[in-house]
Amino acid sequence: SHRWPALGRVRARNGDSAPAPDEAAARPAAHRPDALLTFSERRLATTAELAARLGLPYHDTATVRLLTDKYAQRRRLRERGVDPVRSRLLRTPDDWAPALAAVGLPAVLKPACGEGSRSTHLVRDAGTGAALAAALLTGPDRETALVLEEYLAGVDRTPFGDHVSVESAVADGRVTH
Repeated sequence: SHRWPALGRVRARNGDSAPAPDEAAARPAAHRPDALLTFSERRLATTAELAARLGLPYHDTATVRLLTDKYAQRRRLRERGVDPVRSRLLRTPDDWAPALAAVGLPAVLKPACGEGSRSTHLVRDAGTGAALAAALLTGPDRETALVLEEYLAGVDRTPFGDHVSVESAVADGRVTH
C-alpha cells in the first residue's frame, strides 16, 4: 500500500484478469475502502461497477460513457456550448461522404471508443479517408464506430507540445493533481 496526501492509504491493483463481478467486489470489500480509483480508460466501466457494488462514490454509467465515447463526449460538450469542433459519427463506410461534407479536410479519423491514439489517423484527402474508414469498420479488427473530427493544428512550442494533460483525483471535494 502507498500513502498519498489527501487520499489516505492506497492499495495498488492491476492486471488484465477479469473475475466475476461478485468476486471482483469481494476483494476490495475485505479492505473496507473509502474509494476506488483507476487511471485506465479501459477500466472505467469496471471500476464504476465495483464502486456501485461496494456503495462507494464514483462515476455513474452515463458519465463513464461520456468519458469513453469520443463522439458522445463531443456532442455533450457541443450541447453545453463549450466545444465548437465539427465532428460526425461513422458506423458504416457509407457514412464517410456525409461525415466528410460536414467536417471537411484535413480531419482526424479515430475509433469512437479506445485509448492511446490507437487507429487514429490524420486524413488529408477524401480517397484515403474513405479507404481508411472502410478498412477500420469492416476489417478483421473492425471498430464498431468511428469519429471524424476537424483537425486542430497546434502551435509549435519546441521542445514541448502546446497542450498539457493533468491527471487529478477528487476526494471530499478537494482536487489533488
